[in-house]
Amino acid sequence: MVVCKLVVLTLRAIDGSRGKLGLFSIPVLLAEDLVVAGLWTVVDTLVSRTLRGRGEWIQWLLYTIAAIYVASNVPVMRMFGTPLTFPILHAADAALADSLAVYVTIGNVVGVGTVLVTALLLPFLTARLHRPRFFPTGLVFWSLAVAVVGLGFVARPWVMLRGLSRNALSAIIYTTLLQRDSHGAASAIEVPPLPTLHHEPAEITSAHRPDLSSLLGAAKDRDVLWVVLESTAARYLRPYGAAEDPMPNLSTLASRSLRFDSIYAAYPESIKGLFSTLCSMNPAAHTTAARYTQARLPCPSIGLRFQQAGYRTAMVHSGWFLYLGMDGIVADRGFTVAKDAQAIGGAHATSFGVDEASSVQSVLAFFDSLSQNERAFVMYLPITGHHPYHSPGPKHRSQPFLPRTELDQYRNDLHLGDEALGELLRGLRARGRMSKLLLVVSSDHGEAFHQHEGNFGHTLHLYDENLRVPLFIHLPGITDQKETPFPEPLEQPGSIMDIAPTLLDLAGLPVPSEYQGHSLLRSKSEDSVPRFLTDHTLEQVGLRHGPWKFIDESETGRAQLFDVVRDPEERTDLSSLHPELVGRYRAHLRAWFYRQRLLITAH
Repeated sequence: MVVCKLVVLTLRAIDGSRGKLGLFSIPVLLAEDLVVAGLWTVVDTLVSRTLRGRGEWIQWLLYTIAAIYVASNVPVMRMFGTPLTFPILHAADAALADSLAVYVTIGNVVGVGTVLVTALLLPFLTARLHRPRFFPTGLVFWSLAVAVVGLGFVARPWVMLRGLSRNALSAIIYTTLLQRDSHGAASAIEVPPLPTLHHEPAEITSAHRPDLSSLLGAAKDRDVLWVVLESTAARYLRPYGAAEDPMPNLSTLASRSLRFDSIYAAYPESIKGLFSTLCSMNPAAHTTAARYTQARLPCPSIGLRFQQAGYRTAMVHSGWFLYLGMDGIVADRGFTVAKDAQAIGGAHATSFGVDEASSVQSVLAFFDSLSQNERAFVMYLPITGHHPYHSPGPKHRSQPFLPRTELDQYRNDLHLGDEALGELLRGLRARGRMSKLLLVVSSDHGEAFHQHEGNFGHTLHLYDENLRVPLFIHLPGITDQKETPFPEPLEQPGSIMDIAPTLLDLAGLPVPSEYQGHSLLRSKSEDSVPRFLTDHTLEQVGLRHGPWKFIDESETGRAQLFDVVRDPEERTDLSSLHPELVGRYRAHLRAWFYRQRLLITAH
């Protein structure tokens, strides 16, 4: 287990990891390993004395299984900064075959081999060592081990190792046990109020509460098209200040739309993110998609609301509904037509789905099937932007960015999706449907490229690159006028859970009282507090409150507090300067987190 961590640290250093190991990093790294090693010693001794040498093959079998499992964690710890957890293992679906294949590298093979060879040789090498008879030697060893363990657990909140401090065996057992249901009444949990922001700047206060009431019912009798982009963080788009423009068609559309600047994903992963989008409800940590079906967790989803209002409804997804139980999230949620990669077919395909050009034709075909008096509510979910950033499409595709880095490849993939979006918009204009359309473009979550140490992909952390997503609302004849009464951009913080009630408000339809999200057209200051969580590595929960962004790691006890207005890159942790604020946010979030888990699992 120790050799595994040494190999991982070496590989991460080769990868250019910016993490620095200090004096207290060693006990933090070794604490859990020493605890598991001590437990192993006890069990091994008990087995030996109970079986008296007759069951040595059992000991070797257990040792072999443990060694192979620990070795298999090398590529996982190298990339994710944690041993395998239940959510990571659960996500290793066949649809991710192309993503997983990327990590079959020489470095990972050598790393796994090093741990296996060490595990093979060490029992024979240590058996040849002379065992000291002088009793205090063992006492000194175990005393030192206890001291290292104690120091390691005490120092954990102040050492930036996060999931690397975990033991490979205990991590998978612990995170699997967390999947158990909670018991109790959510109504019995009292969530402490948030602190009052006494010194919030006037310009931020007014931006939090813009007057959008004139848009109530503005899209009544219009078709509604909601495009939910995949893994598209706001920070990589020109309308949000990016120097590059990977999605020029979207940028043109954004110039004629309402742009919301501070919208956050509820959970930085697609499946539970889709639930929060459809049902306007936060998911809970340590739960699988099977928990969120209409049968187990019924909700008046956005699809059902439009269907009940007489709209023809459809969802077109370029990926597979079977991925991680997505079909259960979508089923019985009000979509008369639900087409995924299998139903679309497509001219090009990968393990993750089919090309966007084929999906766009499916969307346009659905609009073509409408009668003159029918209204439509359509959700289009593309897959461009998903790792490994080479979505299905023509081999010789447009690549405006030299693919020198993964970020460049990602931008090229966004560009491929933008070409399909452009084709969709041209198709709608050619059919005369743009003028009577409510078009919304958002994203399920963001994508990270090591802006913070160990942060890549989207599931690992709660920084803005993981969570902050675009939101554009395009109403031809209203938002595309040269002079509008709406501020640009709209800086009020919000959640993707707020989009469904906002769409219902725009369409003049009632908003269900069960929704946890709030319409952005009616948002009050107390509503503008998006909360979010992740559990793929360490359990983290956070919120955005005015200028403050707070993140709490319950397992390590570490807290982070950022002023994202003055520090949008989240570089300066101010938690040590505001201990009272940290305490209030932590108490609020931990109670909210537990109550939300009871709402999801205790039934």
